[in-house]
Amino acid sequence: MSSETLLGLVAAGSALIGAFIGAAGAVLAARYGMQGARYQADAQAAYQHQQWLRQLLQSDYASYLTAVEAIFDPVFEALVHWREGDRDAAYACFGRVDIEVARRAANVLQVEAPEAVVRAAHALLQHVHRPVEMLEDSVSGSHGDPTVELPRPEDYQDEYETRWSTLTNECRRSLHTEP
Repeated sequence: MSSETLLGLVAAGSALIGAFIGAAGAVLAARYGMQGARYQADAQAAYQHQQWLRQLLQSDYASYLTAVEAIFDPVFEALVHWREGDRDAAYACFGRVDIEVARRAANVLQVEAPEAVVRAAHALLQHVHRPVEMLEDSVSGSHGDPTVELPRPEDYQDEYETRWSTLTNECRRSLHTEP
């Protein structure tokens, strides 16, 4: 075998080894590229899912706060009438209170919201509805006990604002915290 033939065989062998290494490198690069693309697609899907969940929570929070506010307004008005001695107007205001909408909204929060939000929501609902419960507990006949001591409207509002603030802060925290 001549040196030229041997040199040709070595060159051909080197070319085959180089082609094999190049092909293997291309296959590995494609494989890693596909893994990277799959990882990025999964991360994007997870991010979009988290955004969707935040939007649902935000809507649930707004529904709950609206329902609680619908209880607070007539109860506050009733407490003002009660303090003024106008029991008929107070009872009429108490009669406009519909706790069921707020309870349904609270049930949704029980399932979907973080524990801190659920606790704050429960405390707020309990506070806004407490005067109604106090009056219902005192009922004897058609107009209840006119001597029942209901909260002063100012105290009721101050406590409402404190609990409202606690709840909205917890809601904000849950919406802006990564899971």
